[in-house]
Amino acid sequence: MTKSDRTVLKETYQAAKMSADTIQKLIRKTADEDLAVDLNRQLGKYHSFMRKMRRQMRMEGERPDQESTLERAKFWLGIQAGTAFNNSAGHIANMVMRENTKGVGKLMQVLHNNGGAQECYCEFANELMDFTESSINQLKYYLKVL
Repeated sequence: MTKSDRTVLKETYQAAKMSADTIQKLIRKTADEDLAVDLNRQLGKYHSFMRKMRRQMRMEGERPDQESTLERAKFWLGIQAGTAFNNSAGHIANMVMRENTKGVGKLMQVLHNNGGAQECYCEFANELMDFTESSINQLKYYLKVL
């Protein structure tokens, strides 16, 4: 496994994990049942991506990077602050969309900078980015004034 392979695989895992973590934290904050159902479906798919990435890493003798306690605390505080005064479906959908967009942007940059990575790892990343784009489009519904 090359350094490029490792970087793409680990970043794909991190992007899926960030999306899953964001949804897990925000799903508890919504009172909108339709949004909760949509987020649960997305969460299941992100967990599936994570399992696939962990399985591939194990086969290669790698392990996912662990978040520091400080990173987890910053993430939790960001969610708490972001929903303290507004937990509407539109606001929560927007928060999920922003985090997912960040993850996709970073993953695109990693793919660009690691062009020598094996095609199968790039396919994992592209599959995740396609799913995330679809998820973002689905969440746009909640931003509309009904």
